Amino acid sequence: MTLLQLKYFQTLAFVLHYTKASEVLHISQPSLSYAIAELEKELGVELFEKKGRKIMLTQYGKQFLPYVEKALALLSEGCDKIKHASNQEAKIVRLGYFYSISSTFIPEIINKIYQNAKDLDLSFHFSQELSENIKNMLENDQIDLGFTMHSSDKLEYYPVLIQQLYLVVPQHHFLSVYDDIDINTFLSEPLIALDQASNLRSIIDKLYHEHNTVPNVAFEVKECNAALQFIIQGLGISILPRVPAIDALPVKYIRINDAKFKRTIYLAWPKNKLLSETAAAVKKFIISNYHI
Repeated sequence: MTLLQLKYFQTLAFVLHYTKASEVLHISQPSLSYAIAELEKELGVELFEKKGRKIMLTQYGKQFLPYVEKALALLSEGCDKIKHASNQEAKIVRLGYFYSISSTFIPEIINKIYQNAKDLDLSFHFSQELSENIKNMLENDQIDLGFTMHSSDKLEYYPVLIQQLYLVVPQHHFLSVYDDIDINTFLSEPLIALDQASNLRSIIDKLYHEHNTVPNVAFEVKECNAALQFIIQGLGISILPRVPAIDALPVKYIRINDAKFKRTIYLAWPKNKLLSETAAAVKKFIISNYHI
């Protein structure tokens, strides 16, 4: 029993004329007759009977018709729901980003998109994770677009932001008197460092190496917020980007007199995946407005 056979049966039961039913269905009359005959053969009963030049539903046909109509109606409802869901899904852009750009850069981008791309019917599903996790989520098709500093041969990248790095010290630390500072002034200080998986850690290790030393790591943490808590307790200094709510904390950000204390942030997307029309439009907008 096939879906087409059920649709053919429903139409013929309504029209009660093979020629007219075949015209409605846009098939040949022999094809319709064969489909109905096969359906009757499978059920083991006749669904239609001739009454002169007309055909009528048999008692079995009359009993069978309500079930066919319910089945086809339920299937149609399911198809409509799936189509609606897929259309809605296509309008949702899954965007990933990391903590230090969450309170300034991301709201600015979203605001500009809604202001300047009013013809786009879209909404966002946000994921805030570590930069490395954003890369992994992109590789595993968990998000459509993501801001990251971690590279992968499975992704495509476009530079969108240069993020300045600062020396961060406790509010009453002896270095807090400086508004800008040379790297040699703090090279030996105990450092609250992000762990080895962090992009920021690799930048700092490289910069210290260029000055013929290694960081005096007092503690390793996973992310910037944790580093700030250690700094507040007076357990060391750190090198960080500006992060949300920093002005409310008893720490001081000091500009470092070295142009290398910065990092590039990239918009990334899967290399071999076709983005939805909405995600592709958001990607194009970000690249057009935030290229370096």
